[in-house]
Amino acid sequence: MRRQSLVVVFEEISALTYAELRYYYVRRVSSRGFSQLCRFFAWLLASTGILVPLLHPALKSVVSESFLSWGYIAFGAVGVVLIADNVFAGTEAHKRYSKTQFEIERLYTIFALEWQALLSKYDTSPTLELATESIEKGVAYVKAFHSIMGTETSEWHKALDAGVNELRGTAAAAEKGGK
Repeated sequence: MRRQSLVVVFEEISALTYAELRYYYVRRVSSRGFSQLCRFFAWLLASTGILVPLLHPALKSVVSESFLSWGYIAFGAVGVVLIADNVFAGTEAHKRYSKTQFEIERLYTIFALEWQALLSKYDTSPTLELATESIEKGVAYVKAFHSIMGTETSEWHKALDAGVNELRGTAAAAEKGGK
């Protein structure tokens, strides 16, 4: 009966771990895609901003004088795209999710191997001490597991605050420029 309880504890810890690993994997993939899209548009807009003044003399007879303004608009749009990448979970989120996923995978792999070693010992010598040691290993794992996720959440809060402050700064600068 004790062994079956140990198996159930391991299965439940594993189910929780797999659910969180799936969550971080999905978030990592989506934030990577968003980040790549933002970086592509930043590159495209920056290239436009650089090319417009270079092409203007050659196209002077075909385009109006306001054509040069599009270069400045493109550079401004680069800033908007990079802020969006930061605020809406792009590059920084991808780093956070990847780090957290890999830390959980490492922690779980070590835990699972150690748990199986303890279970093997328990099968040859089913003592209360080995059962207790297994449960203590599970408790230590769960504490470390939640610590990893707590760290990611704290990093998310910091990134969110930084993004909001960046938006406020941009809005304040735009407001000053408009006056």
